Amino acid sequence: MKSQSFRVFAFWQLLAMLTVTPLFAQSPNPMRFETPFDFNVGDRALPAGQYTVSTIGSALEIRSMDNKQIATVLTHSTSRPDAEEQGKLVFHGYGNTYFLSKVWRPRELSGQELSKSSQERELAKGLSGPPQTILIARTK
Repeated sequence: MKSQSFRVFAFWQLLAMLTVTPLFAQSPNPMRFETPFDFNVGDRALPAGQYTVSTIGSALEIRSMDNKQIATVLTHSTSRPDAEEQGKLVFHGYGNTYFLSKVWRPRELSGQELSKSSQERELAKGLSGPPQTILIARTK
């Protein structure tokens, strides 16, 4: 009963987010980036290519430049000690499987962090140390 109630609650939360999202302005300057590898955003797999990242409240929208691939995921806030001029995306790598982990916007101390998906948690169990970290700088 609890799991069914949670699913219903999660469904309504997602529906509310998707319905209300167009009412909120997205981040004024979506960041562009290009990955040379396929990657995962939450449970969604995306192919290598050029993308934009927009902030919508506490969610990120990752959209391919041709608008054929879109992933939206909830995030939580994270911080760093020094702001950098260049925006960056942080990926965790497990062999040839990559997961978007954090998004840092230019000149900001706070960023957005994604929770690990069940697939990433499973891959992390097999490691003896931390995953490979890959930084992708935003493109202009």
